Parts: sequence; structure tokens; C-alpha cells
Amino acid sequence: MKAWLEALTGKQALLMTYLTKYLRERDCDVIVTTRNYDYAVGIFRNHGIEPIVIGRYGGLKLKDKLISSLKRQMKLVDIISKEKIDVHISFTSPDSCRVAFGLGIPIIQLSDSPHSVFVNKLTVPLSEYLVTPKCVPKEDYSRLIDPNKIVQFNGFFELAWIKRIKPKKEVLEKFSLEERNYIVVRTEESKASYYPKLKQKPTVLDRVLKKTLDLTDIKVVIFPRYDDQKKYLYNVFKEYVDRGRVIIVEKATDSLSLSYFSLAVVTGGSTFAQEAALMGVPSISYFPYHFYVEEEISKQGFPLFHIPNTDKCSEKLYNIVEEKVDYRAESMRKILGLEDPLDVIVKLIYKLK
Repeated sequence: MKAWLEALTGKQALLMTYLTKYLRERDCDVIVTTRNYDYAVGIFRNHGIEPIVIGRYGGLKLKDKLISSLKRQMKLVDIISKEKIDVHISFTSPDSCRVAFGLGIPIIQLSDSPHSVFVNKLTVPLSEYLVTPKCVPKEDYSRLIDPNKIVQFNGFFELAWIKRIKPKKEVLEKFSLEERNYIVVRTEESKASYYPKLKQKPTVLDRVLKKTLDLTDIKVVIFPRYDDQKKYLYNVFKEYVDRGRVIIVEKATDSLSLSYFSLAVVTGGSTFAQEAALMGVPSISYFPYHFYVEEEISKQGFPLFHIPNTDKCSEKLYNIVEEKVDYRAESMRKILGLEDPLDVIVKLIYKLK
């Protein structure tokens, strides 16, 4: 059995890292492809996996996205056509799915993001199976794939790594941090096709953090997504960066351990907040749209708060920092009753064979 895995983002790299290890433990040969974007390549390498790195993220403009995608597809064809691949697993990568479909390789698609409409249209219809969390209604994908091909599980994709995590305090020394005396922050995915465009600046994070930085002595660790966000944050937080209060992460690092030992997590996306809440760390997402997964995690009693309004988000963050409530032990007990997505995916892989 030979499986081809593709990851385009940091979240996908984490998921495919643990799936790669899981498959190799079961004597399955695995090829992993990714692109130069965000922290994806570094995440694989930090876990001892050397991916095949092809192409880069296309950026904000539609033409640039298309050209980047087409170039990746051509290079993927050259590589994958020389391999005897039995199955392809993707988290809705248009590039790899088009190549796999064209080469007659069955596709297992993973998704918890029905809001990613354009990407889903390019990938889900090509799939033999679509794996989603149970909290995501099948109806949201039913126009794209036969509902009988949708396989759901009682859990969340983040559990693939949360159930296996062994937090390491050494990462705190790397950034001169003290446990529960800092917060972890992830910027919004402002260049994604589904994200509303910001008109004046690349991130609204400065508005979210201002009150907490001004009125407390808490440190802030920021994971930017794009170069323009990084430059903007260095400029707007220059005083705090110079004093060591704000740390802007340049390379892939152990973000899970950083989140676990933090006092709170804030993100303009979803993954950082969802994985942190599942570990019991109070988390806020200011993503502008509704998320089924986010809503379900909160409903199950994990400390996750969806606050799209930046002023209200700022106020909630300040309150969390002041209250200092620790939910970690309780949350780690709760996840024991949730399903491991890797078990579901691997069963489908061998079912296809």
C-alpha cells in the first residue's frame, strides 16, 4: 500500500504529520507533498518528516493564485506519475486532487470547512470519500458529492494531534516565557478566497490586543500568516517588541506546547482556537463567519468563544487575562470520549485497497 498525502497549511501539515506516522507504523509507504507557505514545511521537518516541497502560495490576486496552482499541478504530475500510488489523502487541495483524479488515483477528502465554497467545488466532487466531523451537516456538501460517500466521526480533526500531544516546557525557555504568563495569537487568513477583504491594513490584531497590552504586563506571542502582516505588526508594536513584551515568531516552532502553557489564545481563523480550547486553554476566534466545529466545541463545554467584533474581542481577552481560569485538566478528560479521526481515515484507506 502506497499513500500520497498533501498539505497546504500549518493545520494540514500537523494532521498529515500524524497521519504519516500512523500509516508508517502500519507498514504503509507514504509520500508527502506541500508548498512553501506559512509554517507548513517547518512543521513536517520538526517532526522528522521530509516532504516534497513544490511551489508556493499564489497570494491575493486571482490570476496569481491560478498560475501558482497550474505550475504546482504540472510539477506534481511529473513526480506522482512515476510512483505507484494506491490512494491520495487531501484536505481539499485543488492542485493535488486534480492531479490524482487525472491519473486515476482514488481520493479520500478531508474537510470541516463548508464555507470554503470555491475550493470545495474543485475538490469534493472528485472524491471517493469525504470525511467530516459529525457536527457538520451532510447537506452542506450534498450538492457536491453523494451523501452515501460522506463519512462522519464524533470528534474533530484537531484531535489527531491533541490526543497524542506531550507538551514540552523547553519551548518556553526558547522565548523567555513563564507558564500562564503570556498569550498566543494567530492573525486572520485575510488572503483566503472566503475571507472578507480588509481595506486599510493587513490585520486588525492591533485593535484586539491594545487594551491587554496597555493595562497588563502579559507577554504576547504572535504567529503571522503573511509577510505584509509581519511587517505591519513589527511596525505597530515596535515599542513592545523592543521591550520583549511582543514576540513575532519567524519560523515553525512547537506552537501546541506554547498554546498549552499559555493563559489564552486568540486567532482570526479557527484552528489555533479550536486546538487550544480542546486542551483547556481559554480561546477566542474573531473569524467573521459561523463555524460548525467551533460552535460544537463550545457547546461541549470547552472554553472557546466566537467574538467577530474586535472591540468585544479585546474586552473578552482582557477579562480572561485578569481572571486566569485553568480548564486544562477537565478538558483533557473530556477528549477521551471523542473519536480519533486517524482511525476513521485509515479504515477508509484499506477499504479502498
